[in-house]
Amino acid sequence: MLRKVLRWFIVLSGLLILALIGLGIALDRYLHSQEEKLLHEYFPTAGLEVSVQRVDLTIWRNFPRITLALDSLTIRDSTSVDSMPPLAWVKELRAEISLRRILRDTLDFRQLAITDAQLHLQSDTAGRFNAGFLLQDTSKTKQKSGGFMVNWDALEVGMTRVGLHYENPPQRKLMVGRIVHLQSTVQRCGPGTAEFAAETTLSIGGIAFNTDAGKYLADTDLSGRIHASVNPLEWVISPTQLTIGEQEFTVAANFRRTAGDTSVIHLANARTDYELTRQLLHDSLQIKLDKYRVFGEFPVAARIATNLQPGGTPEISVDFALQGQDVQLLDFVFQDVEGTGTYLNRLPVSEGGIPGSRKNLRITVDDLRATYQGVRITSPRAVVAANAREPVLRAPLHLQGPAQAISTWLNNRDFFFASGQFVLKTEVDGSLDDMAAMVQESDGKLWLNNVEVLYQPASIRFPFKSLYVAKTGDAAEVKLESKALASGFTFSLDGAINNLQPLLVDGLDSVRVETSVRLNSPRAGWTDFLAYFGAGGYLTSDAPAEPTTGPSDTSNIAALKAVLLGLENRFHPTVDARIDTVQYYDVFTLYDFSTGLHFAGSALELEHTSFRWAGSDLAFGASLELGLPLETPFSVLATTEHLNLNRLRPALNYFGLRLPAGLDSLPDDLNIDFAHQGRIVDAEGIKAGSNAGQLIFDDGSNQLFRGSMDYAPGPAGLRTQLKLTGDPHIVNVLFGAENFFFEGGRFDFDLQLEDTPSDLRDLLKTADLSLAVNDSRVRYGPTEANIPVQAFRVAMEENRADFTLNLRTDTTQRDIFLEGSLDHLTAFLAPASTTENFTVRADARAGTLAWADVRELLGTVSPEGQTTFPDSTRGSRAATTAEGAFRTFRPDLSLRIDTFWAYGATPLVDVHAGLHLRDTTELIWENTGFRYGEGTVAFDGTYALDGENLSPFTINWRMDQLALREIWTEVKGIQQKTAEPQGELDGGLSFSGSLAGHVDEAAQEVLLDDAEGDLHFELHGLQLAGWPALERFGKKALMEKRFEELVIAPFSVRVEVNDGRLVIPRTEIQSTALQLFVEGEYDLEEGPDLLISLPLRNIGRGVLDNPPPPTTYAQAGWKVFLVATPGEEGKMKMKFRLGRRKYHRLRGELELYKALKAQWRAERKAAREGE
Repeated sequence: MLRKVLRWFIVLSGLLILALIGLGIALDRYLHSQEEKLLHEYFPTAGLEVSVQRVDLTIWRNFPRITLALDSLTIRDSTSVDSMPPLAWVKELRAEISLRRILRDTLDFRQLAITDAQLHLQSDTAGRFNAGFLLQDTSKTKQKSGGFMVNWDALEVGMTRVGLHYENPPQRKLMVGRIVHLQSTVQRCGPGTAEFAAETTLSIGGIAFNTDAGKYLADTDLSGRIHASVNPLEWVISPTQLTIGEQEFTVAANFRRTAGDTSVIHLANARTDYELTRQLLHDSLQIKLDKYRVFGEFPVAARIATNLQPGGTPEISVDFALQGQDVQLLDFVFQDVEGTGTYLNRLPVSEGGIPGSRKNLRITVDDLRATYQGVRITSPRAVVAANAREPVLRAPLHLQGPAQAISTWLNNRDFFFASGQFVLKTEVDGSLDDMAAMVQESDGKLWLNNVEVLYQPASIRFPFKSLYVAKTGDAAEVKLESKALASGFTFSLDGAINNLQPLLVDGLDSVRVETSVRLNSPRAGWTDFLAYFGAGGYLTSDAPAEPTTGPSDTSNIAALKAVLLGLENRFHPTVDARIDTVQYYDVFTLYDFSTGLHFAGSALELEHTSFRWAGSDLAFGASLELGLPLETPFSVLATTEHLNLNRLRPALNYFGLRLPAGLDSLPDDLNIDFAHQGRIVDAEGIKAGSNAGQLIFDDGSNQLFRGSMDYAPGPAGLRTQLKLTGDPHIVNVLFGAENFFFEGGRFDFDLQLEDTPSDLRDLLKTADLSLAVNDSRVRYGPTEANIPVQAFRVAMEENRADFTLNLRTDTTQRDIFLEGSLDHLTAFLAPASTTENFTVRADARAGTLAWADVRELLGTVSPEGQTTFPDSTRGSRAATTAEGAFRTFRPDLSLRIDTFWAYGATPLVDVHAGLHLRDTTELIWENTGFRYGEGTVAFDGTYALDGENLSPFTINWRMDQLALREIWTEVKGIQQKTAEPQGELDGGLSFSGSLAGHVDEAAQEVLLDDAEGDLHFELHGLQLAGWPALERFGKKALMEKRFEELVIAPFSVRVEVNDGRLVIPRTEIQSTALQLFVEGEYDLEEGPDLLISLPLRNIGRGVLDNPPPPTTYAQAGWKVFLVATPGEEGKMKMKFRLGRRKYHRLRGELELYKALKAQWRAERKAAREGE
């Protein structure tokens, strides 16, 4: 089209010039003879009307040049309607033509000047122009030969105020302008070739290739010098400086003359102003580019390529360079932008281009560097591709800057990055119309360092050391590392977020974010968590600080709940936590803590939880309801093995299971299943009256017991019911046994308790407790005695215990029943907790019992009947066991045994005893005795239990009419068999006395050297037969017959015990064998120091049936003496004496001897006189 316009312009110019010449000048006849030729061959005037108001022809002024001046030239299409404007109107046209060559049929133009003209080419709706047949294709019309040739070599053309108007409504084309001034020179270089040089000033009204889109260069001035060349193939405009509007451009062009070939226009401006340049574009493109701006001047080089065909869209390519300018893309303003790029009004279909759309464009920027909201953005290559729908950015981007910019971009509502820096590497592929969607659809990796996350609803800041997010599709990998508290607490998170849209696009609440993370920390404490929310803590609030109420600060707890619920609402997290050490104040410490956390509504659920607590591994589950103000309902499930409850006492106390003070020992190896629920008052801790639960447990490694504890709120406080069953060893532990221990069997223990007692004393006063032990044994530690227990029942209430004890021997199945009570139970179980003294009252009874049973019951024989100790220690150990029982329990004991069998055939009948303590340190036995055969035994005494090493004692006794035969039978049964058999003993014995002394507690024996007392023996009907020792003595004395059977006359003796020495007065013993007198001392430790007087009359008395009556010492006649003293190896040594003087002299008793001798002489004299 441009080619036709240019051709038309040249032809029209020539037509105007020649027409004016033909109409206005009266030339010679030669010219008139050529008029028809000029009009029909050189000027295709068919269909055109030409009119001129005035013609001036000057021949002679510049002869041989002719000057032709036309005034008011009008050319109109005669075939169009009258409403169409004229094709051309020229106010003034001047031309100079050389006459030299006109005679050679050549029009030689030298100058052409047009002033105040208007060229108007317009088509109607059918596409027919107002140019008659001027624009018809005449290439196939046969041209006539001959006619004028036109020569414009060196033609000078000038135009002033020439209006130009081209309009083609069917094709929506419009060109409007005005040549303000033009001065041009045309040089012809050869056939069909010419060069133009022009100085021009244009006022362009607009150029529209599509009037719907608007006009290019609307109301724009253009000026400058143009160099152009024309040849048969193309028109070329050499690079030249033109002022377009307010800017200087370097312009070059290459217009191809062949239809369909591409013509190219080049424009360049080293200091382009974006806004001024945008105003040169048509309205539609201006509106489209209004969302894009470059602030400041920058270099631009544009290339416009077009085939100049109807309906074609030029290809516009703009190269530019940015060197620190600010750039606006849509609503985003980038500062300090650097890079080189290209704008192209084309977009491949593969990149979203719409075929044939004039709204396609593609902007490519290489080595891009820019700053947006403080964020530095770099990219090796960024592409903005736009079509009729949306602009799309595709680029590998590296972003670095303040973290808060991310929250601004994403329009976050609750969680904001308040400080810190970030680095983002991403492959962007998204619409610039929707930044959030672009972020959503782009993959990348984000690093944040020293960042604070603000949770707006609670005004809480979370500072982190680092945060890493790697986004792929609709999911993201997350890694987080916290900053360290002053306490050293740190943690890290790594995991994944699925369904990212709600986090990236505001308002997509219908889409649920799913977050799964792993939390790791070497150590965490509850104070660390609370410190997050306190001033100076790990998290700091934007709100003013409030006074705290203690470790469970209400505002901190409320903030904690708000944050956790905010995390649930925003992220719906599932957390797998791994923490080496977890501490809750000083209440408890957990090790190797691992758990899974998720939310169920507003409840935080812990599942698959395990940790080591107090040396044990626990499986754990919990739920905390976070949706209530001021309170937090919770529930806990736990199971573990080998748990030491003693190490959990602070935790049990904290959770409302306070153990009484004084209860020092708890099981140390438990398998438990624990369920608990309650409420936490945020400002105070566990809420009283809300705790309820159940604890099921059994002994860990030894399987000694099992039990359960149920507790729930009651009218008076926490109501607890404890049930235990198992090995009675646990009873030893529960009651702090020290010497007496249950072994074997089974126990059952029930405890019902209202409220939580403050100490053991309070527990024993308020609790209802029952204990049963069956088929067990009691071991007394100091003697290792084992006492069989058939059944033991205890009922405790109001600090009192009522008990029954059934002892049953294993071998004879004989029972002893013990019933009683213990008052002031606290003093017994925890004496340090009270100043009271406990009292025990017990009644023991048995039907039939034997000494073997006692030995078995006191543990001196094993259950199998075997002796457990040698004979020498058996009695002392039994006594020690009994003493230990009295020391421990200090009972007021009454004993009744119907029949007690010793070793013989005569039982003890109606055995009774009363024992009690006086002032808790002295054992008193009284009203003690029994019947033995026809005789009776009664005694009483005291024994100090003061804890001293030497324990004083006293004993008083009386035995009446005891049959010695029966006693001797019992003694022989008690004694072990010896190599020598013992003889027989018969007679009657009455024995009374008293004794006082000390017991050496360490040696468990009476100190004989300080024993004092008085012993009184009465014997009658005493007979001895078959005693080997007597028979041996008879043989030596040649009195064998006398000593085979010995009958002794009745006698009595009172022996004084003084410091362990038995002082025996002179005592006459008259028997059928002999008569003798015994006197002296017997030291219980050293042995005898006795003087035995043997009357010589024994020699001739023979064998008697009955003993003679006793005589006195003085009347016994002459005597010989035996002195019995300690011999070697503890044996008695006998020495023969003819007199007793030496005996007394050696003992310093010579004066006594003289006095006795005088006394005996007087007695004999008195006897003789009495006869």
